[in-house]
Amino acid sequence: MCTMRKQAHVTRRSHRKMILIGVCLLFVIGVGACLVSKGFGHIDPKMALWQAQRSWLEGQIVPAIPQFIRAVWMAFEAGGRWSIADIHISRMRSLEEEGRLSEALQECATAVRILHGYDDEGGLSYECSVIEQRIERLQQAPASSPEP
Repeated sequence: MCTMRKQAHVTRRSHRKMILIGVCLLFVIGVGACLVSKGFGHIDPKMALWQAQRSWLEGQIVPAIPQFIRAVWMAFEAGGRWSIADIHISRMRSLEEEGRLSEALQECATAVRILHGYDDEGGLSYECSVIEQRIERLQQAPASSPEP
């Protein structure tokens, strides 16, 4: 009777472990799917996917498979980088609204570093340049005003 209880206890524990592992796997797959879908919103992963699809449709199936894998990896990486950079971008925008331009420029530069090549058409880099120009104009404004 005691061995039956032990077996039932072991079975329940292993069942709980399997459920926990399943939940963790579903979580990881869900996060990965979110990052991939977000990543395909950007130009580089889209181009890689288009290239793979073109190869596939031309009957070059063997070369298309690694191209698909590369496209999904690029989308995963782009989605992850943009998810992290979004935090800095929102901070940058709020700091810019508050007039704290130097801090906004630092947040912008951090976001550009995080994106590392996934800044579509340099849009975020351009925003950093605009902030930098605003800082320069503010620094030059008092020097150029006439003294009474």
